[in-house]
Order: sequence, then structure tokens, then C-alpha cells
Amino acid sequence: MRKLYIALTLILLFFPLPAQAHPHLFISPGVGFVHDKGAIKAVKIRWVWDEFWSEEVMFECDLDGDGSFNASETKLVKKDFFDGVQDFEYFFMMRSDGQKVKFKAAKNFTVKTTPDGCLIYEFVLEASAPVVPQNKLEVFFFDKTIYTAFDESVSVIGDKYPLQKVKFEPYSDYGVKMTLNN
Repeated sequence: MRKLYIALTLILLFFPLPAQAHPHLFISPGVGFVHDKGAIKAVKIRWVWDEFWSEEVMFECDLDGDGSFNASETKLVKKDFFDGVQDFEYFFMMRSDGQKVKFKAAKNFTVKTTPDGCLIYEFVLEASAPVVPQNKLEVFFFDKTIYTAFDESVSVIGDKYPLQKVKFEPYSDYGVKMTLNN
């Protein structure tokens, strides 16, 4: 019995089981399309954060403790808890008829709270060139590091884009893909 125990111990030491990565932050995503004459000029992104991350940001950045963010507190949130995601393309990707759309740096960042205390980030990503999807538009929310997970559906902010059929499906690890078709 002792030899069996030693053998099992050696096996576990030399053949470790793989670690399982899992997300620590959770976002309910939303997207709106800023369009002109059938061309998408920009997308408006909305992230509704989970209560734990929201509490952390409130603790660090709501300096006056009033439960909302004034202009200087919003700048602090942007600097300390948003600007770094530019390195991850804002956890966002869009393809028009199979072609990846390029975006400029985020603009018009705002942060506010929901009645239950969750944070809402909103910002605009301007397309590098106007986008005119003919048959299919795909919107992706995902974090390559698997640190952030996204809800399995995406809310549409404002008017829907002319492509009418919408389908949601999981994408990558803990991401979501929204496909709009004719």
C-alpha cells in the first residue's frame, strides 16, 4: 500500500493537472450604431459592470462619497480604470461582411451608476473609415486574457441598424458574438 501511495504522489508531482483560468469581472455589453446615409461612422459602447467591480471603482474614485461621479472623479475613473483597456482594443471587435473594422481611440467616456449601484461605462469608437455592410455585420465582446466575462446577449442602444436579423452566440472564452443579417 505504501508503494502505491508513493507512486501516486510521484505521478501527481511530475504530471500536474492544468490550471483552469476563470473570469473575475463581469460585463453586460451594449452597442449602438452611429450612422449617416447607410454608413456606420462609429459605435457607441455600453458596459454595465458587476456589483463587485463597481464597488471597487466607487471606493477608489467617488472621492466625495455621494454615489455619483463629478467631472474630476470621471477623469480619475477613466485614467485608473479604463484607459488600459485600449491595449486590448476595448474588448471589442467588429467585422463587416467578413472584413475587420479598425477603430480610433475611445472618445466621450462617461461613467454613471444604476439604481442598484452598478457602474455604467459609455464611450464612442469612431471607425477609421465609414462601414457599409451589405449582408452581415458581426459584433464581438471578449477579453483575450479571460479576466473579464460578457453576458450572452448584447443590448442595442438607440435605433437598430438596417440589418434586421439578430443572433447571439458565445465567442472565445466568456465572450459574446452578435450577428446582424439581412
